[in-house]
Amino acid sequence: MESKDLLNRLKQSSPSTKLKWPETDEEITLNVATQQMWNTASLKASDIYKDVHISYHNMDDFKEEKIVQALYLCVKDSNNKTFCTISEFKKLITPELLVWLEDQHAILEEKYSPNIDNMSNDEFDKLITEVKKKPESTLSTISSIYTLRRVALCLVNPAPSLQMDS
Repeated sequence: MESKDLLNRLKQSSPSTKLKWPETDEEITLNVATQQMWNTASLKASDIYKDVHISYHNMDDFKEEKIVQALYLCVKDSNNKTFCTISEFKKLITPELLVWLEDQHAILEEKYSPNIDNMSNDEFDKLITEVKKKPESTLSTISSIYTLRRVALCLVNPAPSLQMDS
């Protein structure tokens, strides 16, 4: 991946794609889930399960609730607005549709969100430079917690080569 491509992807304020909702002609917008969206989804799932002891037998249900909550935040109508309530959304979601949405989101995330596992050192250095220039807009495009951790570590304890460039 060219580092120029990475910067172009980072500059998109809200990485998204237009999709047809399966078995309909309805167009939806699927946005990349930001870390804030994942945190919100996790809090909502925790709230739903607040009176339930999470253990081996219901861990998958809890994880699925978190994913549904996150996808609800990512799926918008063709005007990028919420098109239904979370209750209505859950009624629409079949197991097959959930898998389809997860797959579509993974494709979108891979395309737009920087992932530390797929970056060269040069690309990572350019990401750090972009974060220093525009922290809020750049960080909001990163959905990988591992990439965010690496960025945070690099910013608080920069490598000697980056310190000299600054």
